[in-house]
Amino acid sequence: MDVQQKLDARKAFKLRVHESNGNAFEDLFCDVMRASNKNFKKVKPQGRIGDRKNDGFIQSEGKYFQVYSPQSPTGNPTSATSKLEVDLDGLIAYWRNQHNYEIRHFYFVFNDKYHGAYPEIYTTLANLKKKYNLEVCDVFLSCELEDVFMGLPEDSIASICGYYPKTEDIGFIDNSIVAEIVGYVSENYSGFSDSQTNEPPDFYNKIHFNKLGQSTAMHLNVGAYQVGYVEDYFRTNSKFSRQQSRDSLNKMYQLHLNSDNTEASIASGLSEPDIVFKKMIDEMLPANLSNRQRRDYERNIIAVMAFFFEACDIFKEPPEDYDAKVIENA
Repeated sequence: MDVQQKLDARKAFKLRVHESNGNAFEDLFCDVMRASNKNFKKVKPQGRIGDRKNDGFIQSEGKYFQVYSPQSPTGNPTSATSKLEVDLDGLIAYWRNQHNYEIRHFYFVFNDKYHGAYPEIYTTLANLKKKYNLEVCDVFLSCELEDVFMGLPEDSIASICGYYPKTEDIGFIDNSIVAEIVGYVSENYSGFSDSQTNEPPDFYNKIHFNKLGQSTAMHLNVGAYQVGYVEDYFRTNSKFSRQQSRDSLNKMYQLHLNSDNTEASIASGLSEPDIVFKKMIDEMLPANLSNRQRRDYERNIIAVMAFFFEACDIFKEPPEDYDAKVIENA
C-alpha cells in the first residue's frame, strides 16, 4: 500500500470505530486481533452464562481481553470502572481458579472513540494488577487498535474495511491528517494550552541557524505555547497518524525549500526561509476564508508547525555546539 491508500484505510477504520458500539465494536476488535495473530481466539457467549468475562484471548501468551464499547465514552467513568472490576473478578474466578488457565496480561479494551480514558480507569486497573499479581493490567484504546490494524497485510485491511482507492485513482498527495490535527486544535483552543506544563521550547538557535526573520520567529514562539493541544491529539491517536503527519509536513517543507524562492523574497522583502514558512502555511489554509477565519486558522496551523519545528522534522537542526548569541557578538 502506498501512502494515499494507507490514509484512506485509516479514514475507513476510524469511521468504523466511531460508528461501532457494543457487539459491533467487539466484532471489529476480534477481526483485527485475529488477523494480526492466528493464536487469538474469540469467545462466543453461551446462553445465560455469557462468555465468562472473556471476549478473546491468546492462551500461549497468557493475554485476555474484555471489550467495553458504550455509546458515549465520555460519560460517567463509574460505569466503566465498575464493569472492569466485575469482568476481571469473573475472569479470574472462572478461567484461572476453576480451569487453571494462566492469566498474565489483562486488557480492558475501551472504545474511547479517540477521546482517551479517565484517570479512574487507570488507577482501578493499577489496583487490580496488584490484587491479582498480573504482569500487565491495562486499558487498550481505539488508537492502539488502529496501530494493530495499520500493521496488517493489505488483504486483511481490505477484508476488514473494504475497498480503498488505487494509486491511479488518486493523483494527489493527501494532507488530511495534518488538517485533522489543525481541526483538533481549532475545536479545543481556549487560550494558551493547559497541557503545556513545561516551559515552551527555546527556538532561538534554530531560528537563527535557519535565517528566519523576526516575524516568523514571533509566530513560532507564540505557537510554542500551544503545542500542548497537538500533544493532546497524539496522545489519543495512532503512531501511524504521528509518523504520517511528520512525513507529510517534511515532504511539503522539502518541496518548497527546493523551489526557486528568489523572486518572492525580493518582492516581499522576506528571506527565502521565511518564504518557505509562508508557503507551507498557505498550502494548509482552506480556500475562501474571511480575514478573521484566516487569522484563527493560521494560528492553529502554526501551533502544529511549532510542534514539528521543535522535533526538527521541518527546517534544519543546528549543530550541538551552535550558539547564535556568540555568532551575533563576534
